[in-house]
Parts: sequence; C-alpha cells; structure tokens
Amino acid sequence: MSASVPLVTAEIVALADRVQMDYRALVLLLAWPGVRLEEALVLTRADVDLHPGRELLRTREEGAAECRLVPYVALALEEHMLAVVGPEPTSRLFVAEPWEVEAALRPHLSDMGYADIGLDRLCTTNEPVWGYRTQKARGVGQVANVPSRIVQDESELALVDKFPVFARPCPVRPRHGFVDSVAVGSPQALEAVWADTRAADPDGELVIMPVIDAVCSAVLTAGGVSVGRGNDGATAGHESSYLPLAHVDMTAYQNVDAPYPYLEAVQNHNGRVFLVQLRAGPPLDGGAGDFIPAPVTVTEIVDATGDLLAWESMVRDLPVGAVVHHPGGTMLSHYAVHAGLNGLPVFFGERPVVGRTYERTTELAGYDVDRIRAGLAAGIGALAYEDSKAAVYCMLLALHHSHALRTPEGSYLIGWSAATMVNLGMAACRGEARHKLDLDVPDFASLAHREAVWRRFLSDADAVLLEREDLGRALFAFEEFDWSKNYGGRPWAECLQAVLSLEAVCTAFVAGHATPEALVTALNHAVNQAHHNGWWLDKFAASSAFDDMARGDVYAILEGAFYAWRVIGRRDSAAHRPPDIERLQAWALANPITPIAFADATPSATAEVD
Repeated sequence: MSASVPLVTAEIVALADRVQMDYRALVLLLAWPGVRLEEALVLTRADVDLHPGRELLRTREEGAAECRLVPYVALALEEHMLAVVGPEPTSRLFVAEPWEVEAALRPHLSDMGYADIGLDRLCTTNEPVWGYRTQKARGVGQVANVPSRIVQDESELALVDKFPVFARPCPVRPRHGFVDSVAVGSPQALEAVWADTRAADPDGELVIMPVIDAVCSAVLTAGGVSVGRGNDGATAGHESSYLPLAHVDMTAYQNVDAPYPYLEAVQNHNGRVFLVQLRAGPPLDGGAGDFIPAPVTVTEIVDATGDLLAWESMVRDLPVGAVVHHPGGTMLSHYAVHAGLNGLPVFFGERPVVGRTYERTTELAGYDVDRIRAGLAAGIGALAYEDSKAAVYCMLLALHHSHALRTPEGSYLIGWSAATMVNLGMAACRGEARHKLDLDVPDFASLAHREAVWRRFLSDADAVLLEREDLGRALFAFEEFDWSKNYGGRPWAECLQAVLSLEAVCTAFVAGHATPEALVTALNHAVNQAHHNGWWLDKFAASSAFDDMARGDVYAILEGAFYAWRVIGRRDSAAHRPPDIERLQAWALANPITPIAFADATPSATAEVD
C-alpha cells in the first residue's frame, strides 16, 4: 500500500480496535479531526468539551483553534478520560512520547499493509465514496459521523468480526424503503440480511455501522423536520411529529445524487446527534396536516402498514379515489413519500370517510390560539435543569422558524417557548442577583447556590408566581447599585426588563388581549436582549447557539427538533407535564414585577463568583 494514500474509515476503525486501549481514542483523534501527533500528546482535560451535541476540542495550534468532534470520537474520548485521565483540568489526555506511540501503532499498520505510512497520514474526513454502487451507500459515506464499512461481495462479510453491528441494505435504484435496516448479533444473521438484500436487488450492497441505541430519529429537509421514536420512527411514522421550517442550510449536502437532500439522524440517550444518511427525495410543500394534492371523493382507504417493498408496488396501482390513512405519520415517512409521488392523498389524523369529498389542503392562515395557550400552560415552571441546554435550542428553533410554525404542534411549541424563555430569564437574573440579595446566606456566592436558584425557578412554578419580590429587588439592584465589570449592572437590568415584558405579553395573551404575532415579537426582543448584552443564556447553552440557529445550522436545528418532539408529545420526562390551566390563570393574575428598593450592603471585599 502506498505511503502517500491515507487510510480510509474502515481501516482507521480497524486500527483503533487493534491497538491497546490507552491509544484507541488517540488513533481516532489523529483521524478525526486530524490532530497532529505532537499536538495530541499535549492536550489536557481542559482542552475538551464533551457536552452532548456540542463536542469540542481546543487545540493550541495557530491561536487555540476549536474543532468539532464527531459523536463517535467524542464517545471514545469520554470513555478514555473516565478510565485513565486524571481529574484535574491540567491532566494530560495521553501520557506518552511520540516514539512510544510509534512503537505501539507500527506493528498493526504493518499487518494492515501500511508499513511505511507516516502517522500524519491517518487523517481522513470520510471513506472514499466513488467506488460505491448505490446512492444510499454514497450518502452514508458523505455525511455519517459514525464509522462505516461497505460490503459489496459475499466474501467481504468475513471482515466484519465484531458484533452487534447495524446492517443497512442499499439498492442500486434509489427508493424510499427497501430491505429493512437491522441490528445483527452474529455472522449468521448478517449473512441472512445479505441474502435478503441480493434477492431484492442483485447489485445491492450493505453498509455496516455501529449500533446506536437511539431514543428518537429524524428526517430533515430544507422545508421541515420529522421526528419519531426509536431508530426508524421518523421514516416509518411511529409516534412522530412534523415541524415545517423556514430555513435550513443544506448547501453542503446538495449533490448530483441529492439535489433535494433528505438528512437522516438519530439521537442517543446521552443527547448526542448522529448523522446517519443522506438521500434524495422529492421537494415537499408543507408536510403538516393531511396531504391532499387535489380534491378527492374517497372510494377506498389503504392503511400505511406492512412491507415497504410491497407498498411501493401497491400504491402505483391504486385507482383514483383511493387514499392512504397514516395516523401519527408525516410526509417524510417512507409510506407517505411513496403515496405522494403517486399523487395519492394521505390522512394523518382521523380516518377519512368513504364517499366524502375532501378539498385540496392549503397552508394554515394563522396560528392556533388554543394550542399556544396550552403551550404556555405546559411551560410554566416545568423545565428540569438538566434539560436547560436542549430547551434553549428548542426555544431558538421555535423563534427562528415561528413564521413557518402555523400548525397546531408548531403553535404549541411557540407557547411553550415563550413560557420557557420567561423561566430561563428569571432563573438567570435571580442567580446573578444573589451577589446583592443573599448576603445572609453563607455560600451565596458559590456555584452550588447559583445552581440551586436556577433549579427552583426553572422547575417550580411557585417560584415564578410567589417569589416576585426577589425579582423586583434584583431589578433595582441591577439598575441602581455598583457592579464589577463582569457582573450584573445595566445590561442585566435591560435583559430582565425584556423578560418581564415577555411575561406581560404572555399573560395578556392568556386574557385574550394580545395576538400570537405580539407574543413572537416579545420573545424575539427578549432573546435579542440576551444576545446583545453578553448572551446571558450561556448559563444554560453555548454562546454560539443563537448564531448557529440563525444561519440554519443542521446540528443546531436537529438538537432543537429532538427536544421539541419531547415537548410536543410530553415524552420521556416527568418535567413535560400536561398543561396546568389553573396555574396559567394564576400566572395571568400575578402582579407585575417592578423595582423594589433596598440598601446595598455588599462588603467591598466580597469575592464575586460567576
């Protein structure tokens, strides 16, 4: 093998699996994102940020650049740090000299046919895709941020020697739905999937990937995102939700195979987002609500169930008047895409009635006021602190795509986001004000005390309703007292005022005195105040979240959409409680917060801790 040719993805993974465990994460870092060996060996625990969805590595080359870690590498690095790296921020990730790494890796590289390759040639972005026969395999190779290998011949099955793996059958002729992708736990099971793939398509191939224990999955297009439970909930329409979107930056994913790209992704139990597939699909208008491309008088109802290969053939032959019933699905499921390509109406809610005529569906003219009110009721004091980062992304998603979210689910999300922004703002401001308000508390300046304040205001609606005097004092303290450069002061006063203005519009909306548009405007103002006054939301999420969402970043949108799926369906968290109408009414009647004067007793020697 030529020393000038870098290793491909499957070879990098094989090398990482062969070396001793202390060097496994190092091999992956040398490949993705391509850190130089000398640089990798001086990295410390402080150089790594492994918060799910925002995994970063800070290198010291050329001005301490930041590079994003793909989730697979982040997981390996996390395991490495737990096993062998010391707890101090200055603890080195890899305690070794370059010659020791060379000695550890060289025998394995020789066995793989790379005896003369330099370790700098481990760097790779993804496996070359020009040898793949199928669009699906090329799509995996282009975007998947998990390692994969391709099987194009039966003899290559023997190269897969670690189980379980996730086998993804790929047809030469692109289609929505083929032989089901499945987790396999043995060589015999893999051989069976291969046999089914070749029986359905003699030129088909398999993509082999790690098994990801996905909580939910998504299909993202330029016009919307569908999220469903499990590995295939979005594509199969299982317990799924659809959100139309105003703008998604899909430029990097458009190519000859996919002029209108569909990105598939999953999220695991740790909150990490994995891109797993790029495929082509038809441009879709809308996608929320029933899909009725032309007036239809129903003569036959077909349920969206069963084998997708059989479904593809069946829907081509259905007569005029036939419609599809797909409860809980969306227009991004495989069943619905096949129906839409053949001009068949698809009903996602109540079962249609034979003999009834249904008119062509159009975009909803306005927001659903009742669903916004329900979202407000569900969002008051209902956020677990551990969910605050994901909630910020979800709230920003609702704000930036509010124009498109004129659907019942979108309206609910807007209401929830407005209430959540009030909760986040009050929690952050009360936490900041502890430097002036909590002098009688022994540990008032500690991070533990700040977190306790946040937890109370985020998850306890009574704090929002009953502890309003503290916020009045906080507002007075921000406006009137002297603060050091990096704490409190006028910027925080302006942020709190914007949050209180948002709360006033929320309560006015509940009373019927404000419009949905006014609510969105107030939410936008509160977020912009946070953004322009130091981004106080970074108490809960990365400071880049606002800019990422504004430019339509795929990862930011997916992180927000995955949490939105939980919010809309009140799934997977006790914090996502049903709307509390009584509490909503109490909120609407709460007294407005105004500055409450008190004397500044801050000792001059008090150490202010952020």
